[in-house]
Order: sequence, then structure tokens, then C-alpha cells
Amino acid sequence: MVGFSIKRFFEKNFSFFQKQQRIKDKKYQIRADIRAKKRQLSEAEKNEAAKVVFERIETMSAFQKAKVVFLYWSTTSELPTHEYIRKWSEKKIILLPSVSGERMHLRRYVSSKEMHKGEMNMMEPTTDIYKGHFDLAIIPGIAFDRERNRMGRGKGYYDRFLRSKNVPVYGVGFDFQVLRKIPTTKKDMKVTCVFSPGKTIE
Repeated sequence: MVGFSIKRFFEKNFSFFQKQQRIKDKKYQIRADIRAKKRQLSEAEKNEAAKVVFERIETMSAFQKAKVVFLYWSTTSELPTHEYIRKWSEKKIILLPSVSGERMHLRRYVSSKEMHKGEMNMMEPTTDIYKGHFDLAIIPGIAFDRERNRMGRGKGYYDRFLRSKNVPVYGVGFDFQVLRKIPTTKKDMKVTCVFSPGKTIE
């Protein structure tokens, strides 16, 4: 009986690890596919996609009511945000992510001149860590799906940081980043809404 229980234990755990590996492999392939498609976009196409997405977000009630917005300083492979950060910071407090070790912090955006490369080689504000409340988060992702699941780069910074925050979270990206279904684990978060140029999923 003891031998049977041990066997079942190992079979169950082996099955679990097999499933986790399949999810990991699928995520790896999706990330590779998305990276390849992003490389084909021109700067004009990226900017036009951002214009459509962020102008739509500007019509959303949660955005209009928000006084403090957590956003991201886009890299060349993400939906461009720099123009909208500058624009929105005239009337709202804009917060940007700052990474320290395994933790994500927020810092207030003041101007493009007060930015520097952080630990992850990503641009972040030089201002003090912001410890107050924010009303809305607008974040990137590698992929999203119709059930509002989000797949990131694999480090889990946004998942860990936002899990305990009771605020609307908007996921943004290009149309090809919105898939029918993406593989998920318990650590992966859902967003409140997904926005791409041709799609809005609430």
C-alpha cells in the first residue's frame, strides 16, 4: 500500500511537471512568434497603432476619472507611449516602473530629461519611489487572449506588483498580440480590458 502511494505521488508530480514544461514551451514559441512580427513593423505603423489605442483609452470612464495613472516607458518593440506620457502628465500624475532586484517600484514622471537607464537597462524616472495610491494601470504584454489573460516577458514583475492592487488594469498591444487562447499558470494575471487597434476586450 505504501509502495502504491509513493508511486501515485511520483506519477502525479511527474504529470504536473510535464504540464508545466508544455506551458513553458508554448510560451517560448509565442514569444518568438510575436518578436518576429514586431520586427516587421515600421515606426509609422507603431505610431498609428498607438494613436488608435490611446485615443480610445482617453474615452474610457476609468481613464477620465483617474488622477494618478501607472503607465510604461515604451521600448522600440512596444506600443509607443512617450508622446502620451508627456501629454497626460500635464493633467495627471504619471507613474513609471522602476526595477530593483526582484521588485518593481513606481516613480513619478516629471520630464524626459529626468530619466535614466535602470537595472534592467530600461529607462525610468530619477525621482523618489512613489508609495501612494494610483487609479489605473496601463501595461504592455507579449500576448493577451479573449479571456483577458496576459503573458509577459517571463519575469513576473507586473504580475507580482499588481496582484494585490484593486485598480483597473488595461493591457495594450498590437492586433497580432491578441490571440484566441494563451497558456497560463496560477501566477499569470488577467487584465480588466485589452486594447489593440482593432480590438477591445472587456
